[in-house]
Amino acid sequence: VDSGLVDKLTIILDENMIMQGTSMTFLLKIKPNNLDGIAKQLYSSPFVANMTITSGHYNLIVVTHNMRDKDKIEFIKMSIIYPER
Repeated sequence: VDSGLVDKLTIILDENMIMQGTSMTFLLKIKPNNLDGIAKQLYSSPFVANMTITSGHYNLIVVTHNMRDKDKIEFIKMSIIYPER
């Protein structure tokens, strides 16, 4: 458009193909002796799509399903009630 090659652009979106909400990715640093228990508790959440235990500074990566904002808040509240990480 800026180069003048394209005069006009129309975007047509199929609303049925657009998912509700967005997913989130959390990089967590958890004490090794708490890692297994916390990972199991978080994985039992219906919001969790994928979880990876890694080595390094952040040792747990959690990816959620697409969620609405109120579900994100609920997931975050649920995540912070676990024992000290």
